[in-house]
Amino acid sequence: MVKRAPPRKPRRQKLRFIDPVLVSVPEFARLSGLGYSFTRQLVADGEIPSRVVGSRRWILREEAVTWLRKQIEPKDAA
Repeated sequence: MVKRAPPRKPRRQKLRFIDPVLVSVPEFARLSGLGYSFTRQLVADGEIPSRVVGSRRWILREEAVTWLRKQIEPKDAA
């Protein structure tokens, strides 16, 4: 008689918000197209708004996207 393994429990999916308020540094780097090290430097310099929650640093997504959009606006040639 062949012993069968007990059935596996179904994997629990992580709950994800469609439009999160906070994103991690690696996630913002991926979303923005910036490099991870460059994104960390911008956070350390205070260029990208971020907050510490617990022991992790989170980027405020809306404010960071606004900052990023200002960086790519064309400058007036005067």
